Amino acid sequence: MDYRAKEAGHGVDWDAFRKKWSRAIVNSEANVTVWNEMAASFQKHAAPEWDSDPFLREVARRVHFEKGMRTLDIGCGTGMYSIRMAERAEEAVGVDVSANMIAFAEANRQEAGRDHVKFLCMDWPNAGEEEIENLGTFDVVFAKMTPAVSDGESFIRLLRAAKKHCFFVKPTRRTDSVLDRLKAAVGARSGENSFDQSIPSVFEVLWQMGMRPEFSYREDCWESERPLDEAKRWYGNKLLTYRPIGAEETAVISRILEEAAIDGMVREKTHTTVTTLYWNMEEAD
Repeated sequence: MDYRAKEAGHGVDWDAFRKKWSRAIVNSEANVTVWNEMAASFQKHAAPEWDSDPFLREVARRVHFEKGMRTLDIGCGTGMYSIRMAERAEEAVGVDVSANMIAFAEANRQEAGRDHVKFLCMDWPNAGEEEIENLGTFDVVFAKMTPAVSDGESFIRLLRAAKKHCFFVKPTRRTDSVLDRLKAAVGARSGENSFDQSIPSVFEVLWQMGMRPEFSYREDCWESERPLDEAKRWYGNKLLTYRPIGAEETAVISRILEEAAIDGMVREKTHTTVTTLYWNMEEAD
């Protein structure tokens, strides 16, 4: 279904929706570099389990898996959630902008022996319409803790791919001990690239479409660390996704990271409210 063509029927002004929730990432190349460099650390994460992982438990509660069902994981990372979906669905597809993430995902698929999982390196917001359409439609679609769906257009693409169950998971009210300080220093406003804008934007459009989206919340925190030189490169690229960074700002970034480093390591503490929004496309008017 093309939701732009059905604008009158749903009572949604899709152009206004795109304008209100506009793209926050301004440097796609830097964004790819950021995620490629994070792939190895993601691969170290323990594999999620159906009986203990909060997201998988939510999926199990909502979805009755049947023969022929397909799932789509937008921003799949190293693919572990798609591999878990393949334990219950007939086919699972995962897409991610990072070639390194996809390489790990494929290795994980082979190790798990799941032939009915497919991973594709795809920049979801910027992929061609034909590339998106060739994926087909899915009984379960989810975008979990990913910037792959971070504006109106990328969300509309999610809607087009979905037949029934949808899960949209974002790290809202998030604070990052180092990144927030750097953003303030280079003038990247706290609202830029904020996941907080996504939740009310998504709820509003789903409500206008006649659906009854449901929320759940949980608190989470984690720590990460990088050697100083690696941190300078990674945070520099991360900040480039918000706005252009000049030589003077690069020097400021280096100074702050040097001050923050302890024994040559930069340690980041992240606190967030993980917000999960669920809806069923069959409720749409």
